[in-house]
Amino acid sequence: MLVLGVYREEIFSPGRVEDDKQIMDAALTELRALGHATRAVSAEALDAPLPGVGCVLTMAQSRRVLAVLEAWGEEGVLVINAPSAIYACRRTSLIRVLDTAGLPLPPGEIVSLDDGNAAGRPASHSFRHCWLKRGDVHRVREGDVVKATSGPEFEAALDHFRSHRIPKVVIQRHLEGEVVKFYGIRNGYFAGFGTSGNGDGAGWLADLRSIAKLAADAVGLEIYGGDAIITPDGRTVLIDLNAWPSFSRCRQDASRNIASYAAEVIAGAIPALNNGNEPNKRLFSVTRS
Repeated sequence: MLVLGVYREEIFSPGRVEDDKQIMDAALTELRALGHATRAVSAEALDAPLPGVGCVLTMAQSRRVLAVLEAWGEEGVLVINAPSAIYACRRTSLIRVLDTAGLPLPPGEIVSLDDGNAAGRPASHSFRHCWLKRGDVHRVREGDVVKATSGPEFEAALDHFRSHRIPKVVIQRHLEGEVVKFYGIRNGYFAGFGTSGNGDGAGWLADLRSIAKLAADAVGLEIYGGDAIITPDGRTVLIDLNAWPSFSRCRQDASRNIASYAAEVIAGAIPALNNGNEPNKRLFSVTRS
């Protein structure tokens, strides 16, 4: 079976294009060592079906490419991560599904810039420090994720989103604590990193692993990463979840586990989620904007 790797679009990979390419290339190299034929293509170049492709490993995020991959999935091609899960990582959809699943998030709200609420004072403006984040995709330019500590900074952030015609904004209270990054794969692989380095042996790692897995399962992600805050009183609070990060802090181990996972899905040893993930579809309504 031919395994196709699809690189992330450069617009969705600001400052991380090479890191993203390296994790995909490393995973494909490991798959070749397991006996699979592989090929890689840029998301921008992906269009018509390629002969012989049975499985796609994708980092793509654009609506055009996800629509292509959805169609391939309907024809029986395995797609990891499923387009439905990638759509679900668009921020407003993500906040809603994680909140519905009861996962710990910073207090906040989703604000529409087309209504009077945003023109006045959203409730989150009462937060002394808060984060404003574009409500669709993750950061693609400076100002898409910004901390505001004053009224003028808050208004400047809203002006940025309005100027780029971003219709919805997520506003969340800033939480004090240690920022940690995590990386996971559905086969059980997990790694967490705090300010002091690898989280192995850290008291927060087991709780983070459990919360991150619940979040990934709720969204339908197979290869994922994100950020969390470990508060001074020991709580773990999710602040971000995304599909197929660069795994830059653990690329070698992650690439082996990605390849092993894909090989097991191809062999049928692990049930595929693919595009028709019914639990995912029942849990929330995906916003494709």
